[in-house]
Amino acid sequence: MAEDFSKIYSEERKKEDKETLWVYYVTRPVSFLITPLFLRLGFSANQVSVLGMEIGALSAIFMIVGDYWLVLVGTILLELWLVLDSVDGNVARYRKTPTLLGKFLEEVDGAMMSALFFTSIGFAASKIPGFLPKFLNFPFYIFIILGILTSFLVIFRHLITVHYNYIFSDSKQYSPEDTFNKSSISFLYNIAIKFLGIYSLAQPLLIIAAMFNFLGIYTIVYFSMHLMVTIGTISLLFSKAKKQSQKASNIG
Repeated sequence: MAEDFSKIYSEERKKEDKETLWVYYVTRPVSFLITPLFLRLGFSANQVSVLGMEIGALSAIFMIVGDYWLVLVGTILLELWLVLDSVDGNVARYRKTPTLLGKFLEEVDGAMMSALFFTSIGFAASKIPGFLPKFLNFPFYIFIILGILTSFLVIFRHLITVHYNYIFSDSKQYSPEDTFNKSSISFLYNIAIKFLGIYSLAQPLLIIAAMFNFLGIYTIVYFSMHLMVTIGTISLLFSKAKKQSQKASNIG
């Protein structure tokens, strides 16, 4: 079984996982350990995807309405969601049953968790902000607003990058790596995706923040980083779009 999984773990997939580190070194290996269970139980890849979405939604509910312990359980469920996000792909590739519906479910899952991840953290921080310096002692609703805004920034940044690639890329495929790795901020982009995304080191850092009670700082820091990255992304894309548009006009 291990040899079979090594065969379906392509170099392209490894490269994608390495960009976030946490997936490559932790959740992907764990997913290989539990994938045989889902195969024996007869789960399809799409069923695993739906189960993952249900667990992701449950984790957000726990964090939004729960106390310290439920919030902590919610962060652990987020890790389970992330593992299942790899399991569904493992099952599809092992059985050679990838489908368009599976790709659609993957996009729905990503969109749902992009909306819920930082939003639910903001709600948790509003109840359990933990240690905060005096100058960051905000009213509880500020953390909710920051969480919602952070989720908005994640989704907005994704959408504007997708639309940029659709308009200006010959391949018409979403490839943010091509957009940023060819720019002057490629180094900063590579660091950002290791810490900022819902598939990144933001996951283990969230568990640490929940355990040691500094969700307030976590919320503020991640909002600040996402705001700066979004401003930088928009500035870069507008600059590139202007240059490409002028180039097209000159050719025309």
